[in-house]
Amino acid sequence: MMVHIDKDLGIIDIDNCILSYSGETIINDDSKIERIGQWKIAPEGIIMEDAGRTHIDINANVIVQNDVQRIYAKDNDGNWVLVSKVPFNETPYSILSFDFDDEVIMGSVAGVSNEYGSIT
Repeated sequence: MMVHIDKDLGIIDIDNCILSYSGETIINDDSKIERIGQWKIAPEGIIMEDAGRTHIDINANVIVQNDVQRIYAKDNDGNWVLVSKVPFNETPYSILSFDFDDEVIMGSVAGVSNEYGSIT
């Protein structure tokens, strides 16, 4: 994603994107979880000053699209059988704040992790 910051105007312009993902986690020999989906990301940002500190506030505006978790177990013949299919339809909390000077000097990596997964 391309990011353009105009500190004088306090404007942050960030390209929109679609994050597509799929993956599989083997729990043990008899069970596994698959996760597949897309998140549309349409970030909005602003530069703020507070007590002499310049910071960047960003709302990633994440929209969940087609996110599904599937849980499988093996039957007596060793074949994977779908046990559960759970759609994820919630809107994740996606507001981040960065110290402007730190990000200009060092660059930035941000992440979120919760019971549903993690993203960096």
